[in-house]
Amino acid sequence: MVMGATAVVVRDILLSPDERFDVWNIKKEERPHLLSLDEEETNEEEEEEDHEERVMPLIDGCDIPGWRREHLISVSSEAKGILNVGSGCSMLRRESQLVTTTNDGSKWKILRKRLFLPPSPTKTAYRLSPDEVAKLTQPHPWFERDNVPVILEGCCTKEWSVMESCTWERLLKDYGDYDWRFSDTHGATMTMKTYTKYVNSIEGLTDDAPLAIYDSQLDMDERRSILDSYQVPPCFDGFDLFQDVVMNNPTKEVESGDSVNPPPYRWILIGPERSGTGLHIDPMGTHAWVTIVEGCKRWVLFPPTTKPVSIGMQDPQIPSSIWFSKWYPTVMPNHPNAVEVLQYPGETVYVPAGWPHLVLNLENTVAITQNYATEYPNLQQLFHSVEESEPEFFQEWLPRLKACRPDLCLPEQDEYCSCKEEKDGFDNDEKKE
Repeated sequence: MVMGATAVVVRDILLSPDERFDVWNIKKEERPHLLSLDEEETNEEEEEEDHEERVMPLIDGCDIPGWRREHLISVSSEAKGILNVGSGCSMLRRESQLVTTTNDGSKWKILRKRLFLPPSPTKTAYRLSPDEVAKLTQPHPWFERDNVPVILEGCCTKEWSVMESCTWERLLKDYGDYDWRFSDTHGATMTMKTYTKYVNSIEGLTDDAPLAIYDSQLDMDERRSILDSYQVPPCFDGFDLFQDVVMNNPTKEVESGDSVNPPPYRWILIGPERSGTGLHIDPMGTHAWVTIVEGCKRWVLFPPTTKPVSIGMQDPQIPSSIWFSKWYPTVMPNHPNAVEVLQYPGETVYVPAGWPHLVLNLENTVAITQNYATEYPNLQQLFHSVEESEPEFFQEWLPRLKACRPDLCLPEQDEYCSCKEEKDGFDNDEKKE
């Protein structure tokens, strides 16, 4: 809550040592490169800029100061004292017992105010009205065939009970003791109760880019009901060249077919302000749609021909909050074809295949998303992307696809592989840019 020029946050919760370790464990999996920045190295760098803005350890032995090195959040002198209490000792600081103030003049407050402004009509995606969306009763609509981003209104019909059952408050109440995943690339988990504590602790309130939940394993327990609380919009509910091919196997010619596992394709996304996803391209040539249940997201999407180096797309990934703070002002003037979106609850963003994009949460946000594969915009591009990223899956998927979709003009497997080898030199060079 903002009171005048200062927001006052009073907390009556305390992360236990085990919960503190859960937070640390996920952080080290999410951004392992920050572990190499020890406190002494980080402090030396910060002292050169501003001694008063020095990064301090939050809790001895259980903190990664690099998560706050961009100082997107300015904190009061009292809070700075809290961050440094106990340096050199092993006692946990009872941070929840103290009042922390954050100044509205911080980098983040200024940036957040800017990003809440609607994008220019010439820069944002085409917006489809509820009436236009209602007419999209068949899959592969014009925007998928043209492979351009759009915003859809009216996808959340009366069947979408998810809009009430998946608010942050309801998820905490109904699934607070369940373990939630933060990535498909590692298995570290945290309960919703612990995560909510983290988000409201000094650590979560001052991290440049707080942790966010990205869970694709909801069908493994009672949270399966979340997946039953919405329906895929008809315009996205076509034949999925991954899920439908793998799940419906009409051929007996694929001897190893039982070993084919479809890639993750649907997630729930939960995160506070400043959390989000850095610049990336959705995997394996897939399209995606994202619907917000509550909160607000700011997007930037770049055409597939964009050179990664020109927009700050790199490894390790730059968190979206930091990208908007440092890269956005200089990148956007040089990329007039970039598309910006300010997305609110009930709105659905279509993400076309191959478009680099990043997303930033401007407030506590819950969203659902689903990826899918089609023959658009180019089947050969899809083949190349799958073979490049998941070669074992590709070897079993392609013959099964031929059996399921004989109507597609599919190459022989050996023929495709030989064509790919001829292109490898060009493609690999382009990927390194």
